[in-house]
Amino acid sequence: MRCEVLAPSKLQRPVGERVKTDARDALHIAELLRLDEIVTVTIPSEPQEAARDLVRAREDARRDLMSARHRLGKLLLRHGIIYPGKTAGTKAHHAWLRQQRALSPPPQPLPMPT
Repeated sequence: MRCEVLAPSKLQRPVGERVKTDARDALHIAELLRLDEIVTVTIPSEPQEAARDLVRAREDARRDLMSARHRLGKLLLRHGIIYPGKTAGTKAHHAWLRQQRALSPPPQPLPMPT
C-alpha cells in the first residue's frame, strides 16, 4: 500500500472547479497519483531545519534593521535634518549621523489632571 503525505497547496486544481468535496478531492488525488504528478511533503532533517531557522532569523534581523533605518530617516526629516550626501548607509553617512545633535529639548510630559 502506497502512503504519502500531500500538501493541499501543491495540488494542481482543474480550471473552473470551485466546488470542493471530499469525494472530488479523492478522485483528483487518485488521478494525480496514477499520473505520478504528486508533490509529496518531506520532513526536513535537523541540519536542514537549523539552516531554515538561521535564514528566518537573518530575514527578521534584516527587516528590523531596515525598519529602524526608515524610522531614523523619517525622524530626521520631521526635524528638517537632511543628509547632504548622495547615498545613505555609507561610512560618510554614519559619520554624519554621529555628528547630529537634537535641535530642541524633548517635550515635557503633560501634567496629570487632579
